[in-house]
Amino acid sequence: MYPLTRLIPWLLVIARALLAPVAIWIAVAGLPAALWMGQFVVAAMSDWFDGKLARRWGTATPGLRQLTA
Repeated sequence: MYPLTRLIPWLLVIARALLAPVAIWIAVAGLPAALWMGQFVVAAMSDWFDGKLARRWGTATPGLRQLTA
């Protein structure tokens, strides 16, 4: 079993992938743009954060880099 420090960057990437359909739904449903923008900001921050954690903890792998590119 991986230690938690190895899983957190992967979990952030998976969460972003699961939120992609929500962003599309927000845009298509005509909901306020602030919702879409808020989700975009959260996704951008999680992208920065998972990269920082992966580098700091030495868990950056080619697979993780490819998913976040």
